[in-house]
Amino acid sequence: MIVENIKLHKENYIVTVGVNDYTIASEVAIKYSLRKDAEISQEKWREILRQSDIVLCKAYLYKMISRYQKTEKGYRDKLYQVGFNKNAVENAMDSAKEYGYIDDKKYCDNYIMQYKNKKGINRLKAELRQKGIDNELLSEIFAQYQSNKDVIYSLCQKFMRSKKKTLENKQKLYRHLLSKGFTYQEASKAVDKCYNDAE
Repeated sequence: MIVENIKLHKENYIVTVGVNDYTIASEVAIKYSLRKDAEISQEKWREILRQSDIVLCKAYLYKMISRYQKTEKGYRDKLYQVGFNKNAVENAMDSAKEYGYIDDKKYCDNYIMQYKNKKGINRLKAELRQKGIDNELLSEIFAQYQSNKDVIYSLCQKFMRSKKKTLENKQKLYRHLLSKGFTYQEASKAVDKCYNDAE
């Protein structure tokens, strides 16, 4: 195999082999002394691609981590979506977890802190489960967590602000609270308190 062309593009190299262009991480290109018209065996080229994929995948993952927080599953899915192979993805994920950059428990704690005043336990659990958090971790996190009664009551008051105290509105309020993820028992107590206070 012959390197037809090589050019610097941002912090990586675009290497043309045959009719195809490949993005090769700078450190890998330098390590293997890639240059125009260099002859490379297929085995060596496969190793260059493998190592480059690992380096590029890590760089992409760390860039994502610096920009926004996701669950382990969220980062992994995005790396596969971009087109990285399994070996590169797992290598990058292991590296990030080892340094503590990816921590699903921390993610859950932050998520709960952000939404605990708007959503009930059931809704929070469902959303976190959808983001790839396993049931064991969810059970551990929510074992000591209870919905704040003041939050539920303030949601009731907000919902009922300009509404009349009718049976139809009471049923709508129940449904509203249940859709926010509160249990039937929590919703029932809050609705009763709201309606009794309104009298």
